[in-house]
Amino acid sequence: MAKKRRSKSATVKRKAQVEKQDGTAAAPAHAPPAPDPPDMAVPPARRPLPGWALPAVLILALTLGVFLTRRLLAGRPKNCSDRFPLLSQRVARMAVKEYLARQSPRFGSYRTMREQVSMVFGRAQGTFAFYFEDLQTGLWVGIREKEPFAGASLLKVPTVIAVLKKVEDGDLSLGTELELQKQDIDPRFGDLWRMGEGFSMSLEGLVQAALTRSDNTAVKVFNGMLSDDEQLAARYAVGLPCPTPNGPKVRVSPKQYANLFRALYCASYLKRPMSQWALSMLTTTDYNEGIPAGVPDRHQVAHKIGMWQKEGCYHDCGIVYTRHMDYLLCVMSRDATLRQSNRVSRDVSKLVYEFVMRSRPKQAAAPHARRMRSTSRAGANKRL
Repeated sequence: MAKKRRSKSATVKRKAQVEKQDGTAAAPAHAPPAPDPPDMAVPPARRPLPGWALPAVLILALTLGVFLTRRLLAGRPKNCSDRFPLLSQRVARMAVKEYLARQSPRFGSYRTMREQVSMVFGRAQGTFAFYFEDLQTGLWVGIREKEPFAGASLLKVPTVIAVLKKVEDGDLSLGTELELQKQDIDPRFGDLWRMGEGFSMSLEGLVQAALTRSDNTAVKVFNGMLSDDEQLAARYAVGLPCPTPNGPKVRVSPKQYANLFRALYCASYLKRPMSQWALSMLTTTDYNEGIPAGVPDRHQVAHKIGMWQKEGCYHDCGIVYTRHMDYLLCVMSRDATLRQSNRVSRDVSKLVYEFVMRSRPKQAAAPHARRMRSTSRAGANKRL
């Protein structure tokens, strides 16, 4: 019996040694369960936040943000546009340095330009007049700027404007096909007359012919479509003199004709899409020996020429677009030749451009980029 107990005890010892070597040990049969390690303890369950808590936090943060913003703004000076509500907003919003630079004597006075232009006129035969206006500040200078001249083809533009106004009002469509009548044929200027009576062309094509090629036949078609009141309304709206019954032929001065281009530039009569389209047509005219010849090719010029050979009148008026500023320029002549007038217009344009480039304020920010793009027919018809 004692031998069996010793054998059983030895067996238990060997089994314990094997389990110890294997890393496992059998738990005693009635041993209590081992407690969990401290880091493995299960945390107590958290109660969920009530539904009103998140909106309350957001409202509190928003209220605090509004309060702090008002406190910050209360300590700052008022916006310039608030301080000068009756001024041009472009001028009111200028930084102080930019405004002072634009008001500097060098930039604000154009007397030197006037003297230089007068010297150009003194070397030419005939009577010349010019008008210049800075479209950013409104400053202007001129020589004989109020003297009336025969308007000639310059007066085709208000006729076209009257037609475009009817398109805006929905009375006409740029896609309408129109047929040339016998009374429309006019060979004095342009080449549309060569198509002959019965030729059909869209209203859009006729507008392009009138503005880019100064075509007389196209304008004759427009005259047959417009009433006298419609033509007078357009002239009044763009600031041009109007004919009177049995009165003398209408004449226009450089300063008066600048009103027309300013009306297009500011879109004050035609809406913006149509004003843009009209000016884009005037940047692609076939006659570029005058004002455009005095400006580098990288700048665009929207302009219109006028010729009245009987009185030796040759005119060129328009807007010059530069990165620095845009300006109006109009040169008119009487008792001159075409060649002489083109030379004078070119020289005056070059002189004015160089003067503007020299006089630009160094610290002034360049105006927003603005490039002429031919607006599609659909875009021109937008009522904006």
